[in-house]
Amino acid sequence: MSFLPHRPAEPPAVTGIPDFRTPGTGLYDRLSHYNLPRPEDIFDIHYYRGNPRPFVEFCGETWPGRDGGPAPTPSHRFMGLLGDAGVLRRVYTQNIDGLESLAGVGPDALVECHGGFGSASCATCQEDADVGACREAMVVRKEVPTCAQCGGPVKPGIVFFGEKLPARFGKLVKADVHACDLLIVIGTSLAVDPVASI
Repeated sequence: MSFLPHRPAEPPAVTGIPDFRTPGTGLYDRLSHYNLPRPEDIFDIHYYRGNPRPFVEFCGETWPGRDGGPAPTPSHRFMGLLGDAGVLRRVYTQNIDGLESLAGVGPDALVECHGGFGSASCATCQEDADVGACREAMVVRKEVPTCAQCGGPVKPGIVFFGEKLPARFGKLVKADVHACDLLIVIGTSLAVDPVASI
């Protein structure tokens, strides 16, 4: 038997991560102190290239795996247990929180549809960068990491507005859907494509 869990774009509050759109408590409402033209600009590649500071500060507060940071929930651990039992085909998540990895879902069994914090690259020339150095700069030193190649700002492998989804999603999704015995959808409005179309 093969299972294919899908996690939504709106993370549950129990992880310690606010959702994006809830009035008053959602992430977009909590970004006013950054003086962004629009809250979504914190995840816009063009805005980041010109002003990376708000996103760098945001990462200092939200980078997965840091002490006191977001932690896997029972549903994350359940996916890890499915993997341990050998019945997990793949987890597709729109979340960038990395909690599936922290719960033990292996990299072959995970598709982070909107990227994540496990890699880094230059926002200008797209040169791969050391993710540890990116984390150190953003979380510890509160600085904008820069590219050794061109001097542009480096960012974690999160897919920003204006960037393409990782090729891994398109490469695997059709075969996974056809091969799974059970598709488990956990807490979503099914409003954000392409994952909503699975």
